[in-house]
Amino acid sequence: VVAPGWAPDLKRTIVATPTAALDFWLRRGRTLRIQFNDTDGTPVPGAGIMLNLDQDSPSWRGLRSLYNVKHPNVLETHIPSAADADGRYEWTWAPEDAIHCSVGAPGYECFDNQVFTARDEPYVYVLRRRTVMHGIVTDAVTGAPIPEFTIVPCLVRRHFLLLRGEPELNRCNAVQGRNGEYSVTMSTQFWGTQANRTASCVQIETPGFEAAQSPDFPWYGPPIRFDVGLRPWRNVDIPLN
Repeated sequence: VVAPGWAPDLKRTIVATPTAALDFWLRRGRTLRIQFNDTDGTPVPGAGIMLNLDQDSPSWRGLRSLYNVKHPNVLETHIPSAADADGRYEWTWAPEDAIHCSVGAPGYECFDNQVFTARDEPYVYVLRRRTVMHGIVTDAVTGAPIPEFTIVPCLVRRHFLLLRGEPELNRCNAVQGRNGEYSVTMSTQFWGTQANRTASCVQIETPGFEAAQSPDFPWYGPPIRFDVGLRPWRNVDIPLN
């Protein structure tokens, strides 16, 4: 049972005939407050909270019984889903026990299966900004901007003795650059938690030119500029005897 202003309640029952009365006595809800900041302490406006709908990590009391997503096929619960312009999230009628949710913001890292319990003092949650790689791509011979090209995010592992492994290309999240300019926001979502122990880079490629890879850089941090001149492929005559 969900009613704004009152703490949600849940009872399990077996539907049978005849069905006994199932009464709910709702209590006043408690307040859950979360302050979302970046690593500099600046508020992150609009940071979002989504109550878990994953079967392996249900949102509340072991079930997918609470949700705050708007969908035409489900009832509106009115549970808030985003922080305000000052990065403050507030749910004034939350349950007393723990909820499981995902948190994050556009351009920042996201976390799944976070646990919060309503309490008097607010939580302070720090989100790291995702690295934005940007720059200019030109023809290394003529200096002219490349009209169209592809930027492929890569994961770089460190192996024994910190030796650099061959970058793993994520073509599923490749983006297109045009008129010699590009900008891509790095994301660890494709690789999951294994990305926490790795670095990233990008590979820039287009037909007729040799691909070029950027230096390695962290997943999170300030914007990084990488300008590159792509070298045209050379025609090689191979005699066939």
